[in-house]
Amino acid sequence: DIEQVQATLAAVNEKVLEGARQMGFTTTPGPRAGHILGLRPGTPELKEKLTPEEMIRIGKRLEGRGIFISVRCGAFRISPYLHTTDEEIQQLLVGLADECCDDDDTRAKFVSSNQPTTR
Repeated sequence: DIEQVQATLAAVNEKVLEGARQMGFTTTPGPRAGHILGLRPGTPELKEKLTPEEMIRIGKRLEGRGIFISVRCGAFRISPYLHTTDEEIQQLLVGLADECCDDDDTRAKFVSSNQPTTR
């Protein structure tokens, strides 16, 4: 049923948001639909780095890595599928950390030494 679908997708997006917050992203407060998540730059460093143009370029680079997100109104829009796996969530978080985090300690939480990066 639709409520179960929303609950399942909300749980996926909550895992994404938990990791994204560690990178300095935020989301608009208030009620959200479970099937969509907008990640906005939350720290001064991310706000400076992630111009709308840069966010579009990052989205295209992530697409080249098999990670499909979109950019809408200054946010990365995440819309997982119903059967999104933990591995796919981790792939998204690694991609975002690789592309958006300049701080090695923050990146290291997501990017392991045996995974290739685009830097």
